[in-house]
Amino acid sequence: MEWVYFEIITTFALLIGLAVGFLLKPGSGMNIDPATLDTSTIKSYTAQTGAHQSFVEFLLNIIPTTIFQAFTSGEILPALFVAVIFGFALSAVQTRAQSVITCIHELSEILFKIIFYIVKLAPIGAFGTMSYTIGKYGTVILWPLVKLMLCFYTTCILFVILVFGLILKLCGHSIFKLLSHLKEEIFLVLGTRSSESALPSLMKKRRH
Repeated sequence: MEWVYFEIITTFALLIGLAVGFLLKPGSGMNIDPATLDTSTIKSYTAQTGAHQSFVEFLLNIIPTTIFQAFTSGEILPALFVAVIFGFALSAVQTRAQSVITCIHELSEILFKIIFYIVKLAPIGAFGTMSYTIGKYGTVILWPLVKLMLCFYTTCILFVILVFGLILKLCGHSIFKLLSHLKEEIFLVLGTRSSESALPSLMKKRRH
Protein backbone atom coordinates (compact mmCIF):
# COMPACT_ATOMS: atom_id res chain seq x y z
CA MET A 1 0.00 0.00 0.00
CA GLU A 2 3.02 2.28 0.26
CA TRP A 3 2.93 3.14 -3.46
CA VAL A 4 -0.75 4.12 -3.18
CA TYR A 5 0.10 6.45 -0.30
CA PHE A 6 3.03 7.88 -2.28
CA GLU A 7 0.92 8.51 -5.39
CA ILE A 8 -1.89 10.20 -3.45
CA ILE A 9 0.44 12.44 -1.44
CA THR A 10 2.46 13.36 -4.54
CA THR A 11 -0.76 14.29 -6.36
CA PHE A 12 -1.74 16.63 -3.52
CA ALA A 13 1.73 18.19 -3.62
CA LEU A 14 1.47 18.80 -7.38
CA LEU A 15 -2.00 20.31 -7.07
CA ILE A 16 -0.92 22.70 -4.31
CA GLY A 17 2.18 23.67 -6.30
CA LEU A 18 0.16 24.34 -9.45
CA ALA A 19 -2.39 26.42 -7.55
CA VAL A 20 0.31 28.58 -5.92
CA GLY A 21 2.15 28.95 -9.23
CA PHE A 22 -0.96 30.09 -11.10
CA LEU A 23 -1.85 32.57 -8.34
CA LEU A 24 1.58 34.18 -7.76
CA LYS A 25 3.10 33.68 -11.25
CA PRO A 26 6.74 33.62 -10.02
CA GLY A 27 8.35 33.86 -13.48
CA SER A 28 6.56 37.03 -14.57
CA GLY A 29 8.61 40.20 -14.87
CA MET A 30 12.03 38.57 -15.29
CA ASN A 31 12.40 39.79 -18.92
CA ILE A 32 15.16 37.29 -19.73
CA ASP A 33 15.54 36.05 -23.28
CA PRO A 34 15.93 32.25 -23.09
CA ALA A 35 18.07 32.38 -26.24
CA THR A 36 20.77 34.30 -24.33
CA LEU A 37 21.09 31.71 -21.55
CA ASP A 38 24.22 29.54 -21.49
CA THR A 39 23.07 25.93 -21.55
CA SER A 40 26.51 24.35 -21.95
CA THR A 41 26.80 23.65 -18.22
CA ILE A 42 23.68 21.47 -18.18
CA LYS A 43 24.25 19.51 -21.39
CA SER A 44 25.28 16.39 -19.49
CA TYR A 45 21.95 16.41 -17.65
CA THR A 46 19.76 17.26 -20.64
CA ALA A 47 21.46 14.56 -22.71
CA GLN A 48 20.54 11.94 -20.10
CA THR A 49 16.93 13.07 -19.73
CA GLY A 50 16.46 13.63 -23.45
CA ALA A 51 17.66 10.19 -24.48
CA HIS A 52 14.81 7.81 -25.17
CA GLN A 53 14.95 4.61 -23.16
CA SER A 54 12.73 1.59 -23.20
CA PHE A 55 11.57 0.14 -19.89
CA VAL A 56 14.02 -2.75 -20.22
CA GLU A 57 16.92 -0.33 -20.91
CA PHE A 58 15.91 1.72 -17.89
CA LEU A 59 16.04 -1.37 -15.65
CA LEU A 60 19.38 -2.53 -17.11
CA ASN A 61 20.94 0.91 -16.55
CA ILE A 62 20.16 0.60 -12.85
CA ILE A 63 22.57 -2.35 -12.62
CA PRO A 64 26.14 -0.97 -12.60
CA THR A 65 29.03 -2.64 -14.42
CA THR A 66 31.08 -2.60 -11.20
CA ILE A 67 30.34 -1.74 -7.60
CA PHE A 68 32.58 1.31 -7.80
CA GLN A 69 30.81 2.60 -10.93
CA ALA A 70 27.58 2.85 -8.93
CA PHE A 71 29.18 5.54 -6.77
CA THR A 72 31.17 7.36 -9.46
CA SER A 73 28.61 7.62 -12.28
CA GLY A 74 26.70 10.45 -10.60
CA GLU A 75 23.37 8.60 -10.81
CA ILE A 76 21.39 7.73 -7.69
CA LEU A 77 19.60 4.55 -8.82
CA PRO A 78 22.71 2.36 -9.34
CA ALA A 79 24.06 3.48 -5.94
CA LEU A 80 20.69 2.73 -4.36
CA PHE A 81 20.60 -0.68 -6.05
CA VAL A 82 24.02 -1.64 -4.67
CA ALA A 83 23.11 -0.27 -1.23
CA VAL A 84 19.91 -2.34 -1.08
CA ILE A 85 21.67 -5.54 -2.19
CA PHE A 86 24.48 -4.91 0.31
CA GLY A 87 21.92 -4.27 3.05
CA PHE A 88 20.09 -7.54 2.37
CA ALA A 89 23.36 -9.49 2.36
CA LEU A 90 24.59 -7.82 5.53
CA SER A 91 21.29 -8.51 7.27
CA ALA A 92 21.56 -12.19 6.36
CA VAL A 93 25.03 -12.59 7.91
CA GLN A 94 24.92 -9.88 10.57
CA THR A 95 26.01 -12.20 13.40
CA ARG A 96 29.21 -13.00 11.47
CA ALA A 97 29.80 -9.46 10.20
CA GLN A 98 29.55 -7.45 13.39
CA SER A 99 32.90 -5.79 12.70
CA VAL A 100 31.62 -4.59 9.31
CA ILE A 101 28.47 -3.18 10.92
CA THR A 102 30.56 -1.38 13.54
CA CYS A 103 32.83 -0.01 10.82
CA ILE A 104 29.80 1.30 8.86
CA HIS A 105 28.45 3.08 11.95
CA GLU A 106 31.83 4.68 12.63
CA LEU A 107 32.26 5.64 8.97
CA SER A 108 28.80 7.25 8.95
CA GLU A 109 29.85 9.40 11.93
CA ILE A 110 32.88 10.59 9.96
CA LEU A 111 30.79 11.34 6.86
CA PHE A 112 28.25 13.28 8.94
CA LYS A 113 31.09 15.31 10.45
CA ILE A 114 32.36 16.08 6.91
CA ILE A 115 28.86 17.27 5.96
CA PHE A 116 28.84 19.43 9.09
CA TYR A 117 32.09 21.12 8.01
CA ILE A 118 30.81 21.69 4.48
CA VAL A 119 27.60 23.22 5.81
CA LYS A 120 29.68 25.90 7.51
CA LEU A 121 30.77 27.09 4.04
CA ALA A 122 27.23 27.07 2.58
CA PRO A 123 26.55 30.80 3.26
CA ILE A 124 29.66 31.69 1.22
CA GLY A 125 28.34 29.66 -1.71
CA ALA A 126 24.91 31.28 -1.43
CA PHE A 127 26.50 34.74 -1.34
CA GLY A 128 28.57 33.96 -4.45
CA THR A 129 25.50 32.72 -6.33
CA MET A 130 23.50 35.84 -5.47
CA SER A 131 26.43 38.10 -6.39
CA TYR A 132 26.79 36.45 -9.80
CA THR A 133 23.04 36.62 -10.52
CA ILE A 134 22.70 40.27 -9.52
CA GLY A 135 25.90 41.20 -11.36
CA LYS A 136 24.64 39.62 -14.59
CA TYR A 137 20.96 40.62 -14.55
CA GLY A 138 20.90 43.61 -12.19
CA THR A 139 18.84 44.25 -9.07
CA VAL A 140 15.60 43.93 -11.06
CA ILE A 141 16.06 40.17 -10.80
CA LEU A 142 15.55 40.27 -7.03
CA TRP A 143 11.76 40.67 -7.02
CA PRO A 144 11.08 37.70 -9.35
CA LEU A 145 13.45 35.64 -7.19
CA VAL A 146 11.58 36.76 -4.07
CA LYS A 147 8.31 35.71 -5.73
CA LEU A 148 9.83 32.34 -6.61
CA MET A 149 10.90 31.77 -2.99
CA LEU A 150 7.46 32.89 -1.77
CA CYS A 151 5.86 30.33 -4.06
CA PHE A 152 8.21 27.63 -2.85
CA TYR A 153 7.74 28.27 0.86
CA THR A 154 4.00 28.86 0.51
CA THR A 155 3.66 25.49 -1.23
CA CYS A 156 5.79 23.77 1.42
CA ILE A 157 3.87 25.31 4.33
CA LEU A 158 0.48 24.48 2.84
CA PHE A 159 1.57 20.94 2.05
CA VAL A 160 3.06 20.30 5.50
CA ILE A 161 0.25 21.89 7.50
CA LEU A 162 -2.72 20.69 5.44
CA VAL A 163 -1.64 17.32 4.04
CA PHE A 164 0.87 16.03 6.58
CA GLY A 165 -1.06 17.73 9.38
CA LEU A 166 -4.21 15.85 8.42
CA ILE A 167 -2.33 12.54 8.18
CA LEU A 168 -0.76 13.02 11.62
CA LYS A 169 -4.11 14.08 13.06
CA LEU A 170 -5.67 10.83 11.81
CA CYS A 171 -2.78 8.97 13.47
CA GLY A 172 -3.36 10.76 16.78
CA HIS A 173 -0.36 13.12 16.59
CA SER A 174 0.17 16.86 16.14
CA ILE A 175 2.10 18.36 13.23
CA PHE A 176 2.99 21.38 15.38
CA LYS A 177 4.61 19.22 18.06
CA LEU A 178 6.65 17.48 15.38
CA LEU A 179 7.73 20.81 13.85
CA SER A 180 8.72 22.06 17.31
CA HIS A 181 10.80 18.92 17.84
CA LEU A 182 12.57 19.46 14.49
CA LYS A 183 12.92 23.24 14.65
CA GLU A 184 16.75 23.18 14.73
CA GLU A 185 16.88 21.07 11.57
CA ILE A 186 14.27 23.24 9.84
CA PHE A 187 16.28 26.41 10.45
CA LEU A 188 19.43 24.63 9.33
CA VAL A 189 17.78 23.64 6.04
CA LEU A 190 16.49 27.20 5.58
CA GLY A 191 19.98 28.59 6.11
CA THR A 192 21.86 26.15 3.89
CA ARG A 193 19.17 25.54 1.26
CA SER A 194 19.89 21.81 1.50
CA SER A 195 18.07 19.06 3.36
CA GLU A 196 21.24 16.94 3.41
CA SER A 197 22.80 19.28 5.95
CA ALA A 198 20.19 18.27 8.53
CA LEU A 199 20.66 14.52 8.00
CA PRO A 200 23.21 13.90 10.81
CA SER A 201 21.11 15.49 13.56
CA LEU A 202 17.92 13.93 12.18
CA MET A 203 19.53 10.49 12.38
CA LYS A 204 20.50 11.13 16.02
CA LYS A 205 16.98 12.25 16.88
CA ARG A 206 15.50 9.25 15.10
CA ARG A 207 17.67 6.88 17.16
CA HIS A 208 16.73 8.76 20.34
